[in-house]
Amino acid sequence: MQSTGKPTSGGSKSSKPTPEKPIVSKPTPDYSKNMATSSDQSKNTSRIVLLVVGILVLCALGYFATKYFTEKQENEKNLADIKELNNEILSLEEKILNFEVSLEDKNIEIAEKDKLLEEKYMELEAVVARLAQAKQSSKADKGKIRQLEAKVGELQVFLDQSRAEVEYLKAENALLTGQVDSLNTTTVQLQTRNQSLQETTARTEQELQETKQIAAALRATELSYFSVKKGKAKEDREFRRGSMKDFRVCFTLLENQLAEKGGKEIFMVYENPSGTISTSNGSGKFFYRGQQKEYSAKGLINYSGSQQEVCIDFQQPEGFKYEKGIQYISLYTEGKLIGQGNFRIK
Repeated sequence: MQSTGKPTSGGSKSSKPTPEKPIVSKPTPDYSKNMATSSDQSKNTSRIVLLVVGILVLCALGYFATKYFTEKQENEKNLADIKELNNEILSLEEKILNFEVSLEDKNIEIAEKDKLLEEKYMELEAVVARLAQAKQSSKADKGKIRQLEAKVGELQVFLDQSRAEVEYLKAENALLTGQVDSLNTTTVQLQTRNQSLQETTARTEQELQETKQIAAALRATELSYFSVKKGKAKEDREFRRGSMKDFRVCFTLLENQLAEKGGKEIFMVYENPSGTISTSNGSGKFFYRGQQKEYSAKGLINYSGSQQEVCIDFQQPEGFKYEKGIQYISLYTEGKLIGQGNFRIK
């Protein structure tokens, strides 16, 4: 039999599903949010600390940079002042050497010579004052200042010798003028002035004797310089250090009939730019102002009182190296400074 599809009376009724109750969970604290907030605060604090430290570092760098550049400018100014003083002394030295030539010119009046001499004294005093001012600076190059002071002292000696010679000429001129005047006076005037003339003559002769020794000092001018290599001499005022071996200094001894005639030793002192004296096998010592002074080379001459050309050679010792810069040459004889000059090695 076919099933009709109806439920049987004995079958059980289907039950309806019971709805599920929703599960309500309690809120959990958000610890990650609190940790993020704490981390941000820590980062902000670090940034502030780093910013403050950076500002302090920049301030310190600014202070030291300002101090460095201030000291640098002061040092550069001191170096510039010393260099300017050195140039002024070299210029004054050249003027004084030119004045020595003018002093020998018989066509220049004594009054004009006296005026030129006083001008050189005033220029020297100005240099001395500036040198003293530079010496007071705590940043000054003391070694270079001592070197400049020594050169100024030698220029002072030159001027003192020149003054003595001018005074000698003035005294001699006064004596001659007095003698000429006496010949033009009458007998009565001659008798009246005779005693005064005798006193003047005695006084003048004494002054002549005192100044004659100073005025009798030799003068060396027109210094010229030669590089000597393999027997060949090349004249110049600037030489390359690599081409330098021996060198020669030539100069003119001026006429001086008051100077003692005969054999004389002329000592050459060669100073490096650093202020030290270079020596060789021909070096030794001589007396200057009561003390021994080292010389680099010397020459022997027979002086007749007339103008004379002289040369002195400096032979490079083994292992010796020339310094770059201005080289200073000083000439001495009989305990007196008679000439100075300089040349350059580059």
